[in-house]
Amino acid sequence: MVSQSENRDNLILKQVFLMLLGGVMD
Repeated sequence: MVSQSENRDNLILKQVFLMLLGGVMD
């Protein structure tokens, strides 16, 4: 079972990864 804080951190990491990916694509 995943804790709420861990789940949120994973979401933030995913958003940051997508932002970096978008910067590279831009």
